[in-house]
Order: sequence, then structure tokens, then C-alpha cells
Amino acid sequence: MFEGCTNLADVTFSDTISYIGHDTFKDTKWFENQPDGMIYINDIAYRYKGEYNGDGEFIIKEGTVGISAGAFENIKGIKSIVTPKSLYEFNGGECIYCDDLESITFLNPECRIDYILVDDNIFPDIDYPSIYHGTIKGYDGSTAQAYSKGQGNEFIILDSSISGIKGDANGDGTVDIADVVAVSAYVADFSKNSLDEQFIKNADVHNTG
Repeated sequence: MFEGCTNLADVTFSDTISYIGHDTFKDTKWFENQPDGMIYINDIAYRYKGEYNGDGEFIIKEGTVGISAGAFENIKGIKSIVTPKSLYEFNGGECIYCDDLESITFLNPECRIDYILVDDNIFPDIDYPSIYHGTIKGYDGSTAQAYSKGQGNEFIILDSSISGIKGDANGDGTVDIADVVAVSAYVADFSKNSLDEQFIKNADVHNTG
């Protein structure tokens, strides 16, 4: 919509925005002025800016309800994406050209999943290589499991008691270095790296509150 409007520097967003299209703010001053990392517009994960220097796992913050198409386009080094319980829809283009992606975790067992694409071909059922063939993680009986069965993806069932695992700060069912990264990011800037209330409790391994 505003792609190429190089002088566009100030944007006011309505609270009712439910979708932001691919490259809407590409090559604008507004985009250039945003800090590196995932750019969130209200409760939408719009686009990752700059180079990714994490451990390979990217956790989309809790409260996010939508992800723009191309949000991770041409971002190297992201091998795993964890979507929050608040995400209600996955349209297909969110992970296009995220070439290192190996797994996607869906924490919302009822998240609507249309397609998961690796490029922007608009006819995924015709051009089969466009479909994501990596691992999908989710709960038993979830939409993620049904999608995986239909598309032939490897599906890993998350522990249904995941929310109560001490030390599991990112909700992936295990306790490892990724949880340390999640807690460190939250402490550094909780406004940009929020954690679900239960995951904050999980991180409090000494029960100090």
C-alpha cells in the first residue's frame, strides 16, 4: 500500500487493525526508523528487520494474534518459530523465504492453518514444492496435528502438561538454553519480549515470586 513512499515517516495505527499486507511499509522512512528485530504493530507481528543473531529459535510474543506474510522473508539463521497461544490464524505466507526454517510450534490448539508456504506461489496445491515440509509441533487433537497429517509433515506432540513445567519459560515442553534466552530477553525489555503469565511462573524455579 505504502511501498516506495520514501518520505513516509509518521504513521498512526488504528486499534482495529487486523491485517497488514506484505511489504506495506517497504522502503519508507518509517520502516527505516524502526529498531532491528521483529516489528510489532499493535498485536500483529509485521516484519523482522535486520540480521538475526539468536540461537536459532524465535519466539513470537504472547498477545500476538496475526503474522504478516513475509514476516521472516530472507532472514537467515532462524530454524524454529514458536507461535503464541494468542495466535488465531496462520494464512500461509508468514514463513516464505525463511530458508533455514526446520520447525514451527503452535501453542494454540485451535489456530486456523490454511497453508504453510516457503515461497509466494499463490497456487500451493499445484506447485507442491511451495509447501513447507518441515516439522510441526503442537498438541494432540489440535489443528496443527490435523494439518500435518493432511500435508505429510512430521508432527511432534507437545506435553499437555507443558504449562506447568518448571524452567520451561518458552512453552516448548523442554528445559534448555532456549529458556535462558527467553528469560534474558524478557528481563532486558519485557515490553518487546513478553512472556505468558504461566511461563513467568515456570521461570520462577525457586518460587520466590
